[in-house]
Parts: sequence; C-alpha cells; structure tokens
Amino acid sequence: EREDIADFQRLIDIVPGFRHLLEEEKCKLPYSINLLDEIHANENAHSRILRKLLMFSETTGSISKYPIFGLFLKYLGYPFADLAQIKPVITAERARIDLLIRDRDYSIIIENKINGAGDQEEQLKRYVEKLTTANVREDNIYVLYLSADGGSPSESSWPDTMRKRFGCRYREINYRDDVYRFLNDDASRYVTAQQETTAIEFLRSALHQYVDYLEGRFHYRKGEQTMRDKTRAYLEEK
Repeated sequence: EREDIADFQRLIDIVPGFRHLLEEEKCKLPYSINLLDEIHANENAHSRILRKLLMFSETTGSISKYPIFGLFLKYLGYPFADLAQIKPVITAERARIDLLIRDRDYSIIIENKINGAGDQEEQLKRYVEKLTTANVREDNIYVLYLSADGGSPSESSWPDTMRKRFGCRYREINYRDDVYRFLNDDASRYVTAQQETTAIEFLRSALHQYVDYLEGRFHYRKGEQTMRDKTRAYLEEK
C-alpha cells in the first residue's frame, strides 16, 4: 500500500511541470481559431453538424440531389452504396435517435458515440423496433454505430441475434478513420470541383472548420507536432 501511495505521489508531482510545458508550447503556436474547439461541442451538436453536411442539396428544376450524402453512401460500400436517393429526409435527435435517414425504400439509423457515452439497455434494438412499429420493414433498415476511434455496442444494446440478422446492413465506423477521411478526401474534392456559389462557400467553410477540428482532436494537426513531441518526451523522461 505504501508503494502504491508513493507511485501515486510521483505521478501527481509530474502534473505541474507538464502543465507548465504544455502552456508554454501552446503560446508558440501560430494564431488559429476553431469554433468547435471553443464551444466544446457535445454529441448532439456533432449529430447536427453531420446532418447539415449530408443534407447539402443541388436542385435542377423540381429534382433535388444530395451529393454529399451520395458520396457518403459510396464511401461505406456495399450494401449502402446500392441505396438510391429518391427524397431522403435526415433528422437529428428525433425519437431519441441521434441521426435518422429515411427515404422511400430504406431507413438508416446512426448512433453517435463520439464522446464515448455508454450504451443504454437495448438501445439499438429499441430504435429498430420504433421503425418497424412505424411500418418500416426490418429488411429495409440499416444501422451505423459511429464511435470516436473504434468500438462496438454492448451486447445489451445490440444483441448478437440482431447483429446476425442484419449482417452487412450493420456497420461500425468511427470519426478518426472514416468521417475524417470521407470529409477530408471525398467531400472536399467535390467542393473543390464546384463552381463558386454562396451555398458552396458555406459548405467549404463548414468542411474546413470540421476537418480542422477532427485533426486537432485526433492529433493530426501538423503545426502541433513539435508541442506533442516535447510533451511526450517530458512524460517519457519522468
């Protein structure tokens, strides 16, 4: 027990020096501002941001297309890539579902766990039951479990029987590898290729802010590499 207390004390002694070094290195960073960093967005806010990005539309006559949503389906691959866009309706936090995409022939449930919230009892299973109660066939329901950097729902939330029934209509994705890559590559390439309009300008600005936020969250920002190296070296030395 005394050794445990001594180890704990040594750990506590490291903190002031680490904090001082971190603040010192932060002061050396070039000026930048990211609104999401400043407001500390929660999971609901991230769901609303994704909803707005996926809802971006182009209208020709009476026909609307959703290019970002379409690219996202292609990024996910089969069977999501085979889903046709007729008239998708995307909602956030309706019926307690983080993100719900409904079209004529399918519904996609997206459970957002970017901040690591725990699963509720039978959570995903109940979401599926809500849709089947609303006359959506289970064969037309798709589920995405979206974590920060990889993870699976609990057995209680998503029993193995449901996982087997859904097969490839269920997918686990994450912000670090999937959302970041999709927005930084596919969505950004689309925006770059478009003629400048007010809508494209807003979309470009939103993408830039969100991609930069994710780079900061997952330590991808190149400008912060020196700071990370020094703080890591300090911890290794201590």
